[in-house]
Amino acid sequence: MDRLKSRRQRPDEDIATFGQEIRTLARKSLPGASKECVEILAVSQFMENLYNDRVRELVMLAAPKTLETATSTALQSESAVLRARTANFRKPVHPTPVQPLRLIRESPAICWRCDSEGHTMRECPTRKLICWRCDQPGHGIRECPSRKSGNEKQSWHLNDVREALMVVREAGLKLNPKKCDFFKTKVNYLGHVISAEGVAADPEKTKTVSEWPTPTSAKEVKSFLGFCSYYRPFVRGFANIAAPLYRLQDSKGKIQWSKECEVAFASLKSALTSPPVLSHPVPDSTYVLDVDASHSAVGATLSQVHGGGEKVVAYYSKCLSKHERNYCVTRKELLSLVRALRHFDSYGLDNGEPVIVRTDHASLIWLRNFKNPDGQLARWLELLAPYNLKINHRPGKTHQNAD
Repeated sequence: MDRLKSRRQRPDEDIATFGQEIRTLARKSLPGASKECVEILAVSQFMENLYNDRVRELVMLAAPKTLETATSTALQSESAVLRARTANFRKPVHPTPVQPLRLIRESPAICWRCDSEGHTMRECPTRKLICWRCDQPGHGIRECPSRKSGNEKQSWHLNDVREALMVVREAGLKLNPKKCDFFKTKVNYLGHVISAEGVAADPEKTKTVSEWPTPTSAKEVKSFLGFCSYYRPFVRGFANIAAPLYRLQDSKGKIQWSKECEVAFASLKSALTSPPVLSHPVPDSTYVLDVDASHSAVGATLSQVHGGGEKVVAYYSKCLSKHERNYCVTRKELLSLVRALRHFDSYGLDNGEPVIVRTDHASLIWLRNFKNPDGQLARWLELLAPYNLKINHRPGKTHQNAD
């Protein structure tokens, strides 16, 4: 009983995982008790030990009767709190609505981000340098035609910069001239090189990886993985590659450096020495999400079809926990989809536009047709409800980009 009362949700712990452990501890605390008594104890301890105070208040107000209901309510409350927190940074400057999001191409490293209500939209910081709201409909959302001459493009870009500075002045903000770059075709920003072609890793930063010595302790392994993880959106299947090194992090004393670890170490160094250039997201193009799962990790690739081909926007991968490795194949594939959508939430995949999901597991095609889902499956389907998903199956031989 003491262990149950002292078990609190960790800041980085998933609510569903926390609920499952609370149920297990409740059963151990009341051996031989009825199912109803165990459920009442589990629900009360679950609500009291939630990490977020606001989520805890919302769950208590709902007064759930079962742990499944409490967990589902906590997940919904957590999403609502996060949306409310994010909304505080979306302050409209002018009530006049503006047209949907567009990107300025060939005006290096500058993009306008705004929605139909005039609020700035969230975006990954490596995908932008300036984010603001336009004052008039259609204002500042032009595209520079590729057929214009060099002088015309320069004049076009100068007008864009002038309009941007006017918006900054009207908002009462100040810019540091020493930190501003104009008429640049490439800009270094937080370890990334942003250009009209896309986003690339800064060669000066990744050069460090090629010279990294072989780790001799768990602390050095953590240091190496921490550096590499910053650039994991550029590495396909990062979690699978780094899995042997992750297992060394918990080692005490001298680590056992095996041949498997050496292969993983060399593979990460090779992948980060020559990383790909990720494409800028284009709002008018449909997103394509490739998901896949293995025994030890889940992975996904977000891409778009434009400019005569399919362009990768970002990669995602994550190792599975000890409990998640015991999931069946269908549940692992569904977990990869849920986590990928959560990870790529900043790209606005839940805006109602269709998102093409490609998988090598045919069961996901019938995802919406499950009858009477309960527990974890019901919660996952609820998380997928806001998305307009078009799930397509393709054989594993042609489904290699998400591995």
